[in-house]
Amino acid sequence: MFNNLSLKGFTWPREPVLYLTLLVALANVAISAISGDVGWQDAFETAAIAIGGFIARGRVSPSS
Repeated sequence: MFNNLSLKGFTWPREPVLYLTLLVALANVAISAISGDVGWQDAFETAAIAIGGFIARGRVSPSS
């Protein structure tokens, strides 16, 4: 699946729903950190993974 992962020629996805989903996910992480449900270190790690996944999502397509 990751055979064709490449960040050369990266372009931001044009689907607005992806940006909204990322924004909601980051907001949920921030709310959890502010309320004390998770620590700030875990919140930053989760946010970094979400952003990394968002970027990688646009560069990976299934390969046979």
